Amino acid sequence: MKIRIENDILSGTAAEIMDQLRGRAFDPTEFPDTESYIWFLQNNVIRTTGLEFPLPEGDVEQQARFIFDRLSKLLFRGNTRGNGVATIAPKEGGQVHGLLWRITPACEQSLDLYEGYPRLYEKEQVTVRDSEGKQLTVMAYVMTGDERWMSPTMPSAFYYRGIQDGYRQNGLPVEELKKAWEHCAREVNQETVRINQMVGKRGKPPKEKHDQER
Repeated sequence: MKIRIENDILSGTAAEIMDQLRGRAFDPTEFPDTESYIWFLQNNVIRTTGLEFPLPEGDVEQQARFIFDRLSKLLFRGNTRGNGVATIAPKEGGQVHGLLWRITPACEQSLDLYEGYPRLYEKEQVTVRDSEGKQLTVMAYVMTGDERWMSPTMPSAFYYRGIQDGYRQNGLPVEELKKAWEHCAREVNQETVRINQMVGKRGKPPKEKHDQER
């Protein structure tokens, strides 16, 4: 079989292609074998879509082929169950804490697959400052403007804990992440109230017009 990832065409059995992708991973040593990389992809699909993604029983070839068959159908759909994912947006006076990574083209291709590019996320050049105050222009994954995922949506507990663990492990201010969660909760509540009001107005019967001329 053959699959295309941007300008590269990978060929071989499904298991062989999966192993090629494993070799391009951000940190290949994190995945000692193809089975562990399949597990990683399975959990990433669940993370980015909020959908259940059970793998069929069978060997690595069968599971790899199943994943390739489903990725094009699921990975880029966003969050059909309403599980929010993180993004960044400009705001005067605001700031977002994060880490800077130097990556290879192969790493970027692996990240494209992981982040759901280009359907769920797109890549933008943003200006940041490092810990020493130096200004840099870097690439960041930002959610697309697709109206399907423009509404504020709460992240799953699993997804939030993953970001929270990353903040703690790298010395980033967890309180800022909590503020983002609380802001999202307020937005979701406001949106819920707005929708309920709209539904309420639509559900009311029209007022009868009385002829005042007798």
